Amino acid sequence: MPEVGEPENVTTAGDLADLLVAIWEDRAASPEACARMRETLRQQQHRDRIPRFLPESFRFAGKTGSVGDVVHDAGVVETPEGTLVLGVMTRGFATSYAAEEWIGRVAQAAGADASPATPTAGGIAPE
Repeated sequence: MPEVGEPENVTTAGDLADLLVAIWEDRAASPEACARMRETLRQQQHRDRIPRFLPESFRFAGKTGSVGDVVHDAGVVETPEGTLVLGVMTRGFATSYAAEEWIGRVAQAAGADASPATPTAGGIAPE
């Protein structure tokens, strides 16, 4: 628990991506629990962020988050060339639609360079 006066519920895009990598590598919990988590994440219905501009041949699993002007997405994109793990966190866009489109463009740019070597974790946000 944080001390009095310290922020609560704090994470980074990299933290979210690292958690997804651990789930995909069966290190976040038991292999059975990780398999259930992967299946749940693959059922994500919100497609206006990371998967927005990705080809249909790319498989997506992820978790979105929004509150006020904060709009996030973290997910795993499985491509014919390999697996990409992405965490994108935003704040301060004029509209949630603009933030969602920007997240989609980030994923589109990152997806073009997916490599089969190792999962890539990371994220960026405008200031």
